[in-house]
Amino acid sequence: MGIKYDKNTIAKIVSKWNEKPTTTKLFLSQNKDLFPNVTNNRYLSELFIKWRLKGFVLNSYNYNKVNAENKFKNNVSSNNNLKSGTITSDTPLTIEDLYKYHNIDSNKWECTAFNCIANDKTNPKGIKYTSYQVRSTFKKKKIGFDINDIDNLFKKINKKKLPTFKKIKRNKKKSKKLLEISPVDVHLGQLSDIDEVGEGYNEKITSRIFLDTINDIVEQNAIFNYDKILFIVGSDFFNTDTRHQTTSYGTPQNDSVLWRKLFDLGIQLNIQAINMLRQKAPVDVVIIQGNHDFERSYYLGCAIDWYFKKCNNVNVDNSHSIRKYYSFGKVLLGLAHGNKIKVNDLPLIMATEQPLLWANSNYREFQLGHLHHKKEVKFVSVEDTKGTNIRYLKSMAPLDSWHKAMGFVGSAKGIDSFIWDYEKGLDCHIENNLIL
Repeated sequence: MGIKYDKNTIAKIVSKWNEKPTTTKLFLSQNKDLFPNVTNNRYLSELFIKWRLKGFVLNSYNYNKVNAENKFKNNVSSNNNLKSGTITSDTPLTIEDLYKYHNIDSNKWECTAFNCIANDKTNPKGIKYTSYQVRSTFKKKKIGFDINDIDNLFKKINKKKLPTFKKIKRNKKKSKKLLEISPVDVHLGQLSDIDEVGEGYNEKITSRIFLDTINDIVEQNAIFNYDKILFIVGSDFFNTDTRHQTTSYGTPQNDSVLWRKLFDLGIQLNIQAINMLRQKAPVDVVIIQGNHDFERSYYLGCAIDWYFKKCNNVNVDNSHSIRKYYSFGKVLLGLAHGNKIKVNDLPLIMATEQPLLWANSNYREFQLGHLHHKKEVKFVSVEDTKGTNIRYLKSMAPLDSWHKAMGFVGSAKGIDSFIWDYEKGLDCHIENNLIL
């Protein structure tokens, strides 16, 4: 043992191995001329590891008649972990070596545990040597849309022509009132079983009540003769963010249909709603990213922005900031999902991020979702100047299994709408409660 092999010899051995991969024990017995000083198939296995790391490809490499690569990749636990078992080598291995050895994609898997232990040993001939035992665990990275799916989506979009819109005649007299419609936490795709949580919920129910409620809001607020509409999109509009039916942070969920259908349906519902609203007044659409659909809501915003690109009556804010601000006369609204911020910090954050809009406003409010119930907090600054309302908006979605188990019951479901006056602030707040 200890014999050195030059590149030509290694290439010859690798070529012969690749002709008919087998166990290292059998290969060694059939090719003793290639390994004059090797009597232990374990030593041959260590040689193969070393050669793989040097760039030589050994097809279907295995220790025990099982393809090591497939054995490793099939060893996926319920939490998407891969455990490599113990690898023995006569040289220390790095994490990069393990990516090569197991032939796994570093873009899709990350190493979460790595341990390389050196053991001093003595062989039967009394020669001392060091053996390294390596254990590792890899975890699947959180992935939203597959890059191929995104490419295909944009290919489809590029083949289609931008829709055109007819000019709508408006009443020239301005009321200086804004209608805000805030359907947050819709959770399109959430599957709730009536026998388990007391209410049924799926994509068909969501589609019906979403459009019906927005139509009701438009009719209820017609008496105010508003001349602009603010429409909030996102903030957990989708129940999941990945094709594996998990939220943006990897929490498993139960979806009612496949993610592609849900995404297409989400685009259709919002386009229908915006087309309905723009018949009444010009529409400003603001996209808010949630903790269930952080990526998917952004893609939804891209699709809506593309669809209404040639529509003069619709303006879409799909900017990258997690917090959005909307100014209407003396009114300043802060918009966010609310899962990653301390409530008491929001007024000062608003003043810091938008100092000019803050200075020019008299009525300030931060609107949040996430908690699935209505809640109001009043903040007064140290200088005892004008305060800032912090409002938690209602959710459209009923309970799921987790919320039912945790006892979060009794909250009314609905969509909030507001009438804002350009000079006087809040005129009216209507809570459109839902019965599923």
